[in-house]
Amino acid sequence: MDDVWPRLGVSLVKDVCSGIAPFDRAARGREGIGKDALHPFISPHSDLHPDAAKLAEKATEKYLDDVKDTICGDKLAIDCVLLKTLYGVGPTLTFVIDTTGSMGGVIAAVRDAARRPRG
Repeated sequence: MDDVWPRLGVSLVKDVCSGIAPFDRAARGREGIGKDALHPFISPHSDLHPDAAKLAEKATEKYLDDVKDTICGDKLAIDCVLLKTLYGVGPTLTFVIDTTGSMGGVIAAVRDAARRPRG
């Protein structure tokens, strides 16, 4: 069965956790947490997935808090311009264009003006 995955176009990297049982022969006791099915034969350790997901969520929150603390110092996130810039938070600009037939002449004039060289 060791040759199943290469035939499917999957390459297994040595010493990386895996969890594709029952065909996984690369794990050698370091299986990952299967989350594709609840049956232990198909997805080993699937019962651990909810706890792992909670830990991942907490780790992500801690990472984002650390980024905020590093960038903003004592400032509140809402007042930290650098953090807002990093996350792409800021004002937006929206155009609404009436494309009905009666606006055809105006749209053409705007299009022509936009194409004219400036200088």
